[in-house]
Amino acid sequence: MSKKLLAVIALVVASMFVFTACGGDEYAFDALENNPAATDAVESNGGSYVQKGEYSYFINGAEDGGDTNTFGTYHKGSIVRVKTSDLIKKDRVVETVVPKIIYAEEADSSGFYIFGDKIYYTTPNSGKDAQGVVQMQKLDFMMANIDGTGTKLIATIEDNKQAFRFIEKDGKVYVLYVGTEDITLNDEETSTTALFEIDCASKEQKTVANNVDTVVFDSYANSDSVAYSQKIISTDGINGKQAIEENCNNLYQYTVGSEKSVEIAKGDNSANLQYSKFTPVALVDEVVYFNCESKGLESGKTFNKYNGNVAELAKTNYTSVIIGDNDTVFTVDNGYIVKITFGATTVSTKICAANEDIKFEYLTNDYVYYSLVESYTLHRASITAGQLVEGEQIIIGRMRSTLWAAYDFAVVDGKVAAFYFNDADDITYTNYLYASIIEEGDELKYETKRIGLISENEQKHAIDREKDDKYAVEDFISAQN
Repeated sequence: MSKKLLAVIALVVASMFVFTACGGDEYAFDALENNPAATDAVESNGGSYVQKGEYSYFINGAEDGGDTNTFGTYHKGSIVRVKTSDLIKKDRVVETVVPKIIYAEEADSSGFYIFGDKIYYTTPNSGKDAQGVVQMQKLDFMMANIDGTGTKLIATIEDNKQAFRFIEKDGKVYVLYVGTEDITLNDEETSTTALFEIDCASKEQKTVANNVDTVVFDSYANSDSVAYSQKIISTDGINGKQAIEENCNNLYQYTVGSEKSVEIAKGDNSANLQYSKFTPVALVDEVVYFNCESKGLESGKTFNKYNGNVAELAKTNYTSVIIGDNDTVFTVDNGYIVKITFGATTVSTKICAANEDIKFEYLTNDYVYYSLVESYTLHRASITAGQLVEGEQIIIGRMRSTLWAAYDFAVVDGKVAAFYFNDADDITYTNYLYASIIEEGDELKYETKRIGLISENEQKHAIDREKDDKYAVEDFISAQN
């Protein structure tokens, strides 16, 4: 059954903070109490919802940074927290942790991360140009202590549409991001797509690679590496100075903090008259899955994995995939979601019909979760039924139709929970975070609840104009007291 949260939850914002200059600190915040330990486990890092210890941290609604994004002002879009045991209970206490808008215009990168006793996030730049226009198309990488204090700017990049990941390795946190860099080629300046790394503590930046083609991060933020292909640029043109992009490329894996990347495969094999183009499609727990399309004496398409050595899995290419245990691949083929099991004999099993464009979102032992690209609704299909099944919708509403928001998942009280910014036409407050708590099992049971805290202005509208008392139970206390 489905039950809206709007009428049953009371919320209280309990944190207090001020915006004042204090010593060398650019931001001041009254520390929260009873914080998780640095060693407490983290689940679902890198999205709109992150569990740390006994707390659930989440982005309180989708906001694009259209205001000045001043630190210390309550925002729809801030990071807040609540005890996980109280996540969907009445009279819960919700505390503001990061009073800035969390935003990035790249869906597979957007969100925040918790490593140790710190939170890492992105927010629209609030600086102004010479004409006084807020430069919110730029993106700030920032960090703060888990108790809300110690906010610091790590770096500002020029474009908020670029892919990125915060990654921890051996106790150090880095941010990898894709951007542009001017380089000199044949004595001429040219712009290239590049992969960069920033050490979040020292703020030192380095270029990992230029002429980058495709970059793939671990979808679940479980790897400390990235896979990428790099274009091959030759200078064999007129007078040896004309830059030519070849029809082949090279494939690499880079682990943060390393001196250099590891070469997985080389696209130019002139000795055997073979030229290959590689496209990484997935990175799962340091294992790289990639397509190869070769031309020459050994023409053909293959799907491969790299885990120290390259192994061919299939003589075909897969584009949209989600990877299960033992290299099991779920993909779309001829209008169906199929499960492909590799071995001495490759077995392909139809799961359910997929007559629309879909995006794979999450995988459990029993179900594959996917969203419909056109309607932004979330569905699931059984992978254990042993026969063709129908996909079933498992949320009330739909994900906000935007580039930067994406479905997020975690296990809450032993049940799968899907988190999303609800943008359905029939709900009162759109673009706040909702949770769909899903019972695993043969019979579909789920409850869709809003966990986001509505803004003060929206509450005033509900009470003063709509005379709707069911929203008045959300007792908003301004964090500016």
